[in-house]
Amino acid sequence: GEYLPVEEVLILAPPPLPHITTFLDTINGLSMRVDAQLDALTNHVDARCTLLEEHMTTLMSYFPSAPDT
Repeated sequence: GEYLPVEEVLILAPPPLPHITTFLDTINGLSMRVDAQLDALTNHVDARCTLLEEHMTTLMSYFPSAPDT
């Protein structure tokens, strides 16, 4: 079949009903909040992993290296 350009599809589409627009705005707002919380959680986990690696390195420095065989 033949496809219409996006501009023509938007012109042909009826205006959204007010409750649909409100629903989509609400979903978009929730999505943005979830994204922000996920970014914050990711940064927190990354920082904790880095700190854990530093502590492991410090702990390993207290023990002699295994001899090469």
